[in-house]
Amino acid sequence: MITRKDFLKSILASSVAGALPHGAFANGALGVKGPLMIPYPAKPWAQATCIVGSRPRLNLADVKAGDYSAAMLPLYNDFCLVQDVSGRWHCIGILMEGSSFQDIRDDRLFHYVADSVQGPYRSIGVVDFGYGKSAHVWAPFIFADGHRSVMFYHYHRDASSKESSIRLAEAADPRLESWRRGDTSKEVLLSEPDARDPHVIRDLQSGVYLMYYVCSVRSPSDLEEVVRVRTSSNLLAWSEPRTVLGAPPGYKASESVFVLQENGYYYMWISGFDYSRMSLYISTDPFNFGNATTNRIEEQPGHASEIVQTGGRYWMACVGIATVTDLRDGAFDLNGVFIQPLEWKPATPEMSAKVVNSR
Repeated sequence: MITRKDFLKSILASSVAGALPHGAFANGALGVKGPLMIPYPAKPWAQATCIVGSRPRLNLADVKAGDYSAAMLPLYNDFCLVQDVSGRWHCIGILMEGSSFQDIRDDRLFHYVADSVQGPYRSIGVVDFGYGKSAHVWAPFIFADGHRSVMFYHYHRDASSKESSIRLAEAADPRLESWRRGDTSKEVLLSEPDARDPHVIRDLQSGVYLMYYVCSVRSPSDLEEVVRVRTSSNLLAWSEPRTVLGAPPGYKASESVFVLQENGYYYMWISGFDYSRMSLYISTDPFNFGNATTNRIEEQPGHASEIVQTGGRYWMACVGIATVTDLRDGAFDLNGVFIQPLEWKPATPEMSAKVVNSR
């Protein structure tokens, strides 16, 4: 088994430098290939395949009335999908568990596995970093490149604390069945007000890692939350942040960011407090997605999307989805992780005009 020291050395061996400036990136527009295509969920989410959750459909009338009961638990939220070296799929995410809504804990992550991205999935327990049940561990994202697998996640100590950070964990085995917190000096990657929902990509044009996440730019009570990005060459040391997008109109916040690279375009999905909808933005510049109002391509149904490619097609999964738009903030009636294929259609001229092009 690889030791923690060896793990950290393998990451650092790729580069001595930690963070790279914006100028290290090539002009994104140079990589654009072919006409702009827009991805869509193929069907209503209520008709998609539920891969996590034994009670996928909550009573909508009870949810509207705020009439919650312990029978609804556990609840599920932001998650990630990843393959291990054997090709097996892992679905890991926020787990809200307890015997009543008064004693809910969310310090442990659910962990399901399957041989196919479509399932069936089975639980292999929880990911527990040992913070204790008063802590909040949310929104994991796993970056795996065949040589190492690391998990980025949000940590909040407890309700009385303002401490909020994005942290690093590492897989203790190649089958991703065991996870441990990162080395003490590398565990906390960044701390900002309400910093959460990390998503990491390796830029196909520059080879540099990009971490997108959301945070509050003033105070948590203001909920003026934006999308930011940082760069790295080794997944450990990260640059200072750059704000790339504000909150979509009517969303009250930016949440659950996901970025897909396709044909030289960067597709960004953003969720908010209304769990029935997501906003899609497209840019050729990974540092600029324009104005959250005027550059929004469109809204799509769903919440906290995760997109993977396998078998020659793309799949989108979402979690905690509201099938109607008149629920209170954070409420949903589709409880669990749902997955379906994406369909790609040509963009309209109006959509193409909203794409942010680098110069």
